[in-house]
Amino acid sequence: MNEHLMQIVVDSIDFFANCDESAMDPDLAVARLEEIAYQLQQLSAKDRDAFVRYTDAVATKTKGEKADFYRSIPRNVGIR
Repeated sequence: MNEHLMQIVVDSIDFFANCDESAMDPDLAVARLEEIAYQLQQLSAKDRDAFVRYTDAVATKTKGEKADFYRSIPRNVGIR
């Protein structure tokens, strides 16, 4: 799976999960997160595993709460 595309997905999840109400309507943000989760759940097992490994790698390069957030993505989108 392409790392650039995975980073776009991770960044999008980060934005929608953490933006405040002045940046985006909360209901719209949740709807986008649900759509991203659905699409990730449709990936092949091989691609889901690659995405999980990628989020773990990103978390390893990051510190603090943001690292925990990255590690939680696969579970929160229903692929782990």
